[in-house]
Amino acid sequence: MSFIAAAGVILSALLALICFTMVTQTIERNNKKKRQTITSLKRKAQSFRFIIDGFPPNFLSKDLKILVNKCILEVYQQLAELEPREAKHIEEIRKIFLEMEQAKKSGRTATKRTAFQTKDQIDDAKQHLIGLEHFVAKLYKRKTISKDQAIAYGKQIQSLVIQTSLDSYRLAADAAISQGKYRLAIHYYTMAKKQLLKANNDKSCLHLIEEVESIIKDLEAKDKSQLAGSPAKSKSDYAQEKTNKDWEKFQEGRSEDKWKKKSIYD
Repeated sequence: MSFIAAAGVILSALLALICFTMVTQTIERNNKKKRQTITSLKRKAQSFRFIIDGFPPNFLSKDLKILVNKCILEVYQQLAELEPREAKHIEEIRKIFLEMEQAKKSGRTATKRTAFQTKDQIDDAKQHLIGLEHFVAKLYKRKTISKDQAIAYGKQIQSLVIQTSLDSYRLAADAAISQGKYRLAIHYYTMAKKQLLKANNDKSCLHLIEEVESIIKDLEAKDKSQLAGSPAKSKSDYAQEKTNKDWEKFQEGRSEDKWKKKSIYD
C-alpha cells in the first residue's frame, strides 16, 4: 500500500471518528436537554398540585380551580409526549379532566366555604395564596392571560386573603372568649372590622361590617357584666349561641363579586 493510499485510509478513519463523536455528542446533548425538560415539567406539576391541593374543600373559586388545572393539564400533556410509555402521565391527564368538569359543575354558589379551624391551616393557606398570586403574575408576564383576566384573578385571590385573615381573627377571638377575656376578643374583632373597612371602597361590605359591630357590641356588654360582677352566660354557651352563629352568617354573606380591592396588576 502506497503512502498516499495509507494516508487516505487514515484520514477516512479520522473523519469517521470525528463524525461519530459529533453525532454521539449531539445525541447526548439532546438526551440531557430532554432529561432537564422532564425534570422541570415534573417540578412544575408538583408546584401546581401543591397550590391546588393545599386548600380546604370549596376554598378556591371555580375560575381559579380551572385556571390551575389547565396549567397542570398542559404540563402532563408535554410529559406524555416526552415519556409516552409512562402510564402515570395519562392517568394524571384523566384525573385533571375529571376535576375540571367537577369544578365547572359545582361553582362556588352551591357550596359553602369551609372555615379554617386551626392556626396551622391558616398559615398554610397564606403560603398557598402567596404562591397562587405569584403564579397568576407569571402567567400575565408570559402573556398567557390578559390584563383583564389577571386583574379578575387577582381580586379573587385578594378576597381569599381577606377571608383567611378574618378566620384568623375569629379563632383568636374564640380562644379569648373561652378564657373570659372579652376585651381581648373585642380587640380581635376590631381588627377584623378594620380589614373589612379597607375592602369597602364601594360600600359593598357594609352589612358584614354591621354584623362584626354587632358582635363587638355584645362582647362589650359581656365585658361590662363581668367587671360589674353580674351573672353571665358560660363561655361555651356564648361561643355557641352568639359568636359562632354570627360568624357563620358573616361567612355566608360574602361573595367574590363584592370584593373590589384595587389589583396589584393595574
